[in-house]
Amino acid sequence: MVKALVIHGPNLNMLGKREKSIYGAMDYDT
Repeated sequence: MVKALVIHGPNLNMLGKREKSIYGAMDYDT
């Protein structure tokens, strides 16, 4: 889940939309 930390930045804007099922499950959606 190291990649999740990387996209936690500005990329979370676009990736957080569809990848929310994966990364959003953590706590990055907050």
